[in-house]
Amino acid sequence: MAIIVQEIIDKMRQVGLDAEGADYYRDDIDLIPAINAGIDWLVAVVNSALGASKLSEESLREITLTKIYQTSRYSRVYLDPADLGHSVWTILSIMPKPLVYQTDVADKQPVTPAYVEPAGGEANSILRPEFSFIESDFYAKRLTLEEWNVNKKNPFKAGNVITDVECEDLLEYAYLDPIIYSTGNTVPVDTGIELTIRPELSKDFVAISYVKYPNRVAANTDAIELPLSMSNLLYQKALQFVSYKQGDDTTVYNVTANDINILLNSML
Repeated sequence: MAIIVQEIIDKMRQVGLDAEGADYYRDDIDLIPAINAGIDWLVAVVNSALGASKLSEESLREITLTKIYQTSRYSRVYLDPADLGHSVWTILSIMPKPLVYQTDVADKQPVTPAYVEPAGGEANSILRPEFSFIESDFYAKRLTLEEWNVNKKNPFKAGNVITDVECEDLLEYAYLDPIIYSTGNTVPVDTGIELTIRPELSKDFVAISYVKYPNRVAANTDAIELPLSMSNLLYQKALQFVSYKQGDDTTVYNVTANDINILLNSML
């Protein structure tokens, strides 16, 4: 369940600022910008927690999605925000050769998707929204740039090209975080910031689970795409941003700083 902006605003006015019914704090220039700043701060905190494996994926279930992609001929995928309708915050899992079903049919029987030529040619990947994920026997391990090159000829490391691709039981896939490969003038269509999968998964299918970037809010009727468990933390941080305008190291700032530390320790 998402967080309702109006509930955060009401709590800030009635509890944190004691400003209910007053015009001193405006929604449009004071409270909503503070809430958006709080969302950005929460994203940074969660990024750090995810990197240190201190935050459960369940904490972000409201904005966690799994999509089916068809890779390019170079075994790459571009998570295009224009196709998805949102930006990708962080990738959780990449699962090659997924079992899928046709999204718009009633029986949901497993199907084998057919290759479709993308607009702009086979150098481009393509989102396949007509398919939904069931399961996969594989997953890809994330590698650094150094590991990506060193592991290539090491049969004991994920992402190597030594293991026979016909021996699926021995395959260990790996992926490299999105990078810009195209110069913009050597292909018909700029392929964007692409992640790469190895062993080669050319013009094949992959399921990608990721967390979408939470929406920014524009009005008090909006909903914030963060779990309710983060509601109080967002309220405290937004309240702290409002307190900056008071400019004198106020009681509101000190109290919220202490509360934020307590909440973060309980969440992480």
